[in-house]
Amino acid sequence: MCAAALLVASVVALGVVAPRAASAGPVQANGAAATGLAAAGLAQPATTTVSPGDAGPGIIPEPNSGHAPRDSGDRGGWMQAALFFVICGALLLIGLLVWRESRRKRGAGRSGRPAATRR
Repeated sequence: MCAAALLVASVVALGVVAPRAASAGPVQANGAAATGLAAAGLAQPATTTVSPGDAGPGIIPEPNSGHAPRDSGDRGGWMQAALFFVICGALLLIGLLVWRESRRKRGAGRSGRPAATRR
């Protein structure tokens, strides 16, 4: 019941069930209805100026703006590379052990010998 109510609410919020009114005028590229001077084509487009001081460092660093790893725990250092290869080796070992055990179980079933876990 609750899931159905959420589904109906999201469909209505997205405008699938309740489309825009036909009298809203032309639609702009961003999906908003143009009204007034913008609909008539008389309005000037909004301009934005960015001063050089606003372009400071952001949350996401620029590519190649960091530094080479200095300590063993830095990103891209030898400890990180070693951990990657240890994890890959462990996954490979698990896969090989599963493959070997499945080959043993299949081989035991064909030869007529009962497998240890077969019931």
